Amino acid sequence: MARSKTRQKGRRRALLIGIDGYHESLGPLRFCTSDARLLREALLSDACGFASEDILLLADDEPDDRRPTYGNIHSWMGAWLSKAKAEDIVLIYFAGHGRLVDGKGMLAPLDATLDSLDVTGIPISYVQDLLSRCKAKRKILILDACHGGAGRDVAAMAAGFREALDAGEGMYTIASCDTGQL
Repeated sequence: MARSKTRQKGRRRALLIGIDGYHESLGPLRFCTSDARLLREALLSDACGFASEDILLLADDEPDDRRPTYGNIHSWMGAWLSKAKAEDIVLIYFAGHGRLVDGKGMLAPLDATLDSLDVTGIPISYVQDLLSRCKAKRKILILDACHGGAGRDVAAMAAGFREALDAGEGMYTIASCDTGQL
């Protein structure tokens, strides 16, 4: 039986975050910004069908209002997800440092330090809450987040971090590793 090539109704929206230039206490990363840009290009392909105006990229070398700082991530994520309608698909992609802090899975924004991550980190539960309140019925969260710092203090994914990922309901979550993996 031939599959229909008709597209689902609705828009395809993506918020892509890539961070390389972390404070020395977390350690810089390589390729996170380029991975976010490459994903953007893939989403723009005919196979994925995203429109350029429906993809927001936050990266180290973007203009100040598009740099992945704590304030910008909070502002853009809430605003971006609030635009979605029920028939839309939303995707959030984060490439950068992730860490378990006081039992909470956290994503590190560009302006975080190891000592301030409990305050300046973005809780995974916050991202999941925004996604759960988003009107789109199809939601995807992709986390390409390491759990240590550039060869120093490298740690495998803790069970608590995995539990934070599993807590999201009504969305697909794809992570770069599993409990016990680097």
